[in-house]
Amino acid sequence: PGFRPGNGYAPGRWYTSSRRSQPWHQACRMVGGLIGKEGPGAFAICSRGAVSPTSDQWLERYEMTTSVIYPGTFDPITNGHEDLVHRATKIFDHVIVAVAANVPKTPCFSPQERISMAKTVLGSFPNVSVLGFDDLLVNFAKRQGAGLLLRGLRAVSDFEHEFQLASMNRKLAPEVETVFLTPEEGYSYISSSLVREIASLGGNVSPFVHPTVRAALTERLRQGREGQPLTE
Repeated sequence: PGFRPGNGYAPGRWYTSSRRSQPWHQACRMVGGLIGKEGPGAFAICSRGAVSPTSDQWLERYEMTTSVIYPGTFDPITNGHEDLVHRATKIFDHVIVAVAANVPKTPCFSPQERISMAKTVLGSFPNVSVLGFDDLLVNFAKRQGAGLLLRGLRAVSDFEHEFQLASMNRKLAPEVETVFLTPEEGYSYISSSLVREIASLGGNVSPFVHPTVRAALTERLRQGREGQPLTE
């Protein structure tokens, strides 16, 4: 109850029972940008246990966790991915886009090609890094010193699979949390597989991807006509 500004607490500052010097925004930016939101559920998205947002336990657990990992195959990276990264940069100090090398099916683009495209598309964001990984995601997160994973939910149909992944990652590494963001409505129907399919059938993918990605798809389509398929 004493958390809200106006009860002797100054806006723009972070308070706990023992410390009154931590700026609000550094902690709040890591839990969905819910700065100034009141009530016991204000930080529920990142607080799995019964940890009060004004407790030392909560602050000690999250005040240094300023990095989030956004994993995926990004085959290729789309405007929907870019939108999610853009909004994540407003919440977290550092966003690590983690490009997975090991995927069930052979991807259209190699890991290095996907990393290169992602770096080009996301190059305007100073607090974004693009890295590849080929092992367990939670192990990669530990090496990067990140305690948060970011996943996108485009539709209700995504939830069951994402819930399963989040639960398994929690079992493998209880100290690593998963947070979710939904895309802007205009991007909710875009997926890498649909973009590849449209390109393979001669459709215009310009509304869905960065020009660099469109050019790469066009070149891969040309190679497909020469015996290297665009999709597997």
